[in-house]
Amino acid sequence: MGNTTINTCKDCGEKLIGRSDKKYCNDYCRNNFNNKQNAFRFEHIKYVNRILKSNWRILQSLYKEGNLKSSEDILLSMGFKFECITGIEVYNGKVELIKCYNYSLVKKEGNQYALKLNEGRTGH
Repeated sequence: MGNTTINTCKDCGEKLIGRSDKKYCNDYCRNNFNNKQNAFRFEHIKYVNRILKSNWRILQSLYKEGNLKSSEDILLSMGFKFECITGIEVYNGKVELIKCYNYSLVKKEGNQYALKLNEGRTGH
């Protein structure tokens, strides 16, 4: 009723035919537009998940090789990032346990850690 605006697809810019409130020409354009929006929105989450997976693979490889003790220096040289973990336990103001999914690094003297595999559910 007097509305002379021509709506265009939010994704591809094509002229829309149909309902006046239509935003996309088809499901492909709707999905493509939303995927682009979510890719930006979840970029940091993807970045953190990549680091967590990398940390987990490092601990898994040490565990499978039977290396149940390691130093902070060795872990860092392998690419372990202590700032990106799934859990931490602090006792008397000191970090005692660092968790990465089903693996834990138990703090020992100096910069030494013992590696253990947590059975069952993790993070609880």
